[in-house]
Amino acid sequence: VSPRNQVPALAIPPSPRRRPVGLLLCLLTCSAFLACRSRPSGALPASTVVDSVIPRDVALARFRQGLQEPSGLADGARTRDSLFRLALRALTAQDTALIRRLTLSQAEFAWYYYPSNPQAYPPYDLDPQMMWFLLLGNSENGLRTALHAYGGRPLQYRDGRCEGDSSVQGDNVLWGPCWLGYGDRDGAGGEERLLKVIIRRGGTYKVVSWANKLD
Repeated sequence: VSPRNQVPALAIPPSPRRRPVGLLLCLLTCSAFLACRSRPSGALPASTVVDSVIPRDVALARFRQGLQEPSGLADGARTRDSLFRLALRALTAQDTALIRRLTLSQAEFAWYYYPSNPQAYPPYDLDPQMMWFLLLGNSENGLRTALHAYGGRPLQYRDGRCEGDSSVQGDNVLWGPCWLGYGDRDGAGGEERLLKVIIRRGGTYKVVSWANKLD
């Protein structure tokens, strides 16, 4: 299986290594800063034209290169409540393999999520590479925070809920943000918004984004 067809590996914090997205953001920021410092005051960069005239279908075809077309959402959960239960178990057990199975993959994003997402169309017109970059970065940041906050804690799942109504996008049904209720061995408990977006497609539920309010 092509490595591009998998959810990127997730590290359990604390980790001395930077995440790939964080490193890329750093490189982009530093490059932009150095470019600005190297130009005379008031001068414009040699090329200020963003290649935004590429048709959406062409951009999507390029993004899909090297990815294997999925035959449906892989793994995941059969009910929304099961997804919530497994998500909390994955966080408390720091089970990154389970986290990967519960999370929308890049191939699933390319064939199922992006084509019917309103942000792919006017007035947003996000290309698939940019949408995936933003989605992945926010999700990994939230996941890292959640693993740090809940990893190793003996918590039991109680219930889950999502704010507002569902959103139907093509064959996808989306909810979010979603809250997970939990309790500990002493009977104390709480509720936290741990999932930004979840998806149901073809009877399978998965996490689209682990972005949360823990920061």
